[in-house]
Amino acid sequence: MNFGSSGTGGLQHLAGEMFNHLGGVTMVHVPYKGGAAVITDALAGNIQVGFGTLLSLRTHFKSGRLRGLAISAAKRSPAAPEFPTIAESGLKGYEVDQWYGVITGAKVPRRIVDQLSAAIGEGLKAPDTAQRFAAEGSLPVGGTPDAFAALIKSEIAKWRKLVQDARLTLH
Repeated sequence: MNFGSSGTGGLQHLAGEMFNHLGGVTMVHVPYKGGAAVITDALAGNIQVGFGTLLSLRTHFKSGRLRGLAISAAKRSPAAPEFPTIAESGLKGYEVDQWYGVITGAKVPRRIVDQLSAAIGEGLKAPDTAQRFAAEGSLPVGGTPDAFAALIKSEIAKWRKLVQDARLTLH
C-alpha cells in the first residue's frame, strides 16, 4: 500500500508517517509536487491513501469518486461530523492538524504585535468570518502571541520526536 503527499517533509507526508509509526504499518510514501497531483492520482487509482484538506476533497467525497475515512485532527470537524477522527477510529495518540498563523519580524515592538493580535482576534470573532471559515471546514481560533509561540514550539517538538522515533530521513 502507498500514500501520496504534497511533497517530502510537508504536513501530508508527516501525517502519513505518523500513521505508519503509531499504527505499526508500512505504507510507502509517494511524494508529489502539490496536493492537486495527489488527488488526481487517487482518483485514477494510482495511490491507495492520501492526506488532504476537507476543502480540497469535499467535492470528490460528495461525488462518490473518493471515500473519506477519518479526520486527522483531535476533534471531528463541524463541517463534516460524519467522519470520525483517526484516534476515534482506533489509532490512539494520532493528531495532525493544519493551522495557519500570522508572524512578524523578531524586532517588531511588542505593542505593535499586541495591537495586530487584538485586531486579528476581533476579525476572527466576526460572524461572517466564522461562517466563511466553517464553510471551508476550518475553525478560527485566535489567541495571544505567547500562546501562538507555545503552539509553534510544541509542534516543532512533536514533529522532531516523530522524525527521531520513526527514524525518518527526509530526502
